[in-house]
Amino acid sequence: GPVAQASIVAPEAQHTSGPKIISMLNGMFGLIKYGLHNCWDGFGTPERERNHANRCAHFNLGRFDESSGHLTYTPSSSSAEEITDELATLMTAGRLSEASRKSIHQIFADETNQTIAIVKAQMAIVTAPEFHVTNIVRKTGAKRPIPQLPVLSSKPYKAVVYVLAAGGLDSWNMLVPHTCESTNANGFNLREQYDAERTTLAFTDQERRR
Repeated sequence: GPVAQASIVAPEAQHTSGPKIISMLNGMFGLIKYGLHNCWDGFGTPERERNHANRCAHFNLGRFDESSGHLTYTPSSSSAEEITDELATLMTAGRLSEASRKSIHQIFADETNQTIAIVKAQMAIVTAPEFHVTNIVRKTGAKRPIPQLPVLSSKPYKAVVYVLAAGGLDSWNMLVPHTCESTNANGFNLREQYDAERTTLAFTDQERRR
């Protein structure tokens, strides 16, 4: 698209990519509904794993025996407004906007089962902007201006290949110098520098050919 064609990159923006946002919300929803587990992008670890597919299929709302832990919030009142205030304090430090609070009130009005209503309310709050920022959210109602397209770049395309290796990785022996004729200021080529740094851990010529 226009951003890529202009060679505009922001590595930190990869932390808020679409798949990561959805995965985070899946984890939050699972934590609220079923406790800490690793099903459906849950935040839990698989140490309690038996039959993953079968175990995840048997999760029910409020059943926590297959989870490593769960949220223990219990309202101190049956009033929808007071429960909303408590959840707003716990989950947004009281910053939940009036518009979001009205949405939570409607959840309690439409759901006769209070336990399920509380679960739905928590899920709604984690999708609210106040849950994801530390400042006060103010809705102005104004439309955002349409940004100008960035100027196309003539720079050649470059890509960073990221390899995720499970377990430990000795990165010094991941890419080992092979044929290096150029030398540094001290007259040592890259292979000689590698041998000097790695000493007995350096790959021998025979090991590099494997």
